[in-house]
Amino acid sequence: MNEMIEHIYSGDRTRRIAIFRRPSGSFGYQQEYFFRNDYFSDEVVEGWASLGECASYYDQVETAKADVMASVRWLATR
Repeated sequence: MNEMIEHIYSGDRTRRIAIFRRPSGSFGYQQEYFFRNDYFSDEVVEGWASLGECASYYDQVETAKADVMASVRWLATR
């Protein structure tokens, strides 16, 4: 199971980047978005969902962070 290292949030906190370490020791990241389903009056379902696994493999967490900052467009506007 992957170990979460850090989350980097958008300015409005509806998107985030999850930086993680794999059991193999490599690092990666994935984009996630916040969802809320309040269509049912008796129960609200909310949480974070992934936009899919990013094929990112880094040997150091610093390298993963640098790549995220350079490649994820909304991070430049937060």
